[in-house]
Order: sequence, then C-alpha cells, then structure tokens
Amino acid sequence: MSNLTLYLLRHGQSDANANHIFASRSIDPVLTDVGHQQIRSQARFLKPLGISELLCSPLLRARQTAEIVAQTCGLTPKINESLIEVDVGTLDGRSIDIYDYRVVFSRVIEQWNLGHNDIGFPGGEALDDVKKRLLDFIKILDIEENKNILVVAHDITFMAFIWLFCDNHTLRFNDDNIRPGHISIVSKIDSKFHILRHNIAPELLNSK
Repeated sequence: MSNLTLYLLRHGQSDANANHIFASRSIDPVLTDVGHQQIRSQARFLKPLGISELLCSPLLRARQTAEIVAQTCGLTPKINESLIEVDVGTLDGRSIDIYDYRVVFSRVIEQWNLGHNDIGFPGGEALDDVKKRLLDFIKILDIEENKNILVVAHDITFMAFIWLFCDNHTLRFNDDNIRPGHISIVSKIDSKFHILRHNIAPELLNSK
C-alpha cells in the first residue's frame, strides 16, 4: 500500500489579492510585503515536517512563494505546468469589486456545483479542462510513495483538485477556498485522496 501526504500551499498575498483583482494568467502579479511575511512564517512551520519534494506553478507569485520556502527548508522547487491557475478568461485583470464581473464568476462556479463541468469562464477554462491537466499532475504522484510533498499553486486550482479528487470535499465548490499563505493537508492512500486539514494559517500548522 502506497501513501503520500500533500501540503497544498496557496501562494502568499499578491498585488492582485491586495487590490481585489481577478488574476489567473494574463497578469502575473508579485507578492506583497504581507505575502512575503506570510510565507516566511509558513516556511518555519513546514521545516520540521520532513518535506521531501517541492512542486510549484510556473506563475511568478507561486515561484516567489516556493523560493522562500525552499531557502528555509533546503529544497529545490520543480516547476509543474499542470499547477498553473485556472484560466478565468475575460475576467483576468478585472476588479472583483465590480458587480457584473462577480456575477460572471459566480455563475460559472454555480454551474460546477451542479456538475456542469463543461461550462467555462468566457474565453477561459471549463472544469473539464482543469481536470485533464490535474490528471497529468496525479500521474506524477502515482510513482511517489511514503513522501511528504509540498505543492505551491493557486486558489481555484486547489479548489478544483479538492472538488474533483478528494473523497471528503465540501458540498459546494467555493467552500474549498484556501486563503493566501494558508495550507490544506491531503493524504493519498493507494488511489484515493482525503483532506486531513483545511485552510490552515501558518501559526496553526503544527497544532492538533
């Protein structure tokens, strides 16, 4: 029986997070000072956990996050294209505070809640598209046994992973949100994924 623990670390606060901007790919914001501090704090709590591998999204905010953790934990980040943020299409770079854009986003998420995985963001990805590339990511995990792997990526990508592959996900897609700089811990035993802890702040990572 193979088993694996994944630490899903959302990148620290980015400029887009701070300014309430939808950011997937066409804009690639840097971490804020707050974001750097979040990840330095999280890295201290990750260090004693025996992380053996660090995989990260190719986007800048994820790479900056991974580099901070890597320096503290003595790891080398490995870029994985499958971990890139979900493409929100025409919403990318738009203000979350504008009602019409929030409605577009919410309507897509609601369709995913209802199982309509073929529905996508205008000019962007459907959940079926995301599933296809996350299956490529899972194939990499299939050859790993008895390891603790840190995965640095993005909110909607992680929500999709939990929704599509974890047997104890929440009832609604958006409820699996992970805040900037927070972690969810997922176990994989044979072919099944299970959430152990969700959306953990840095200072709570080592608490029971």
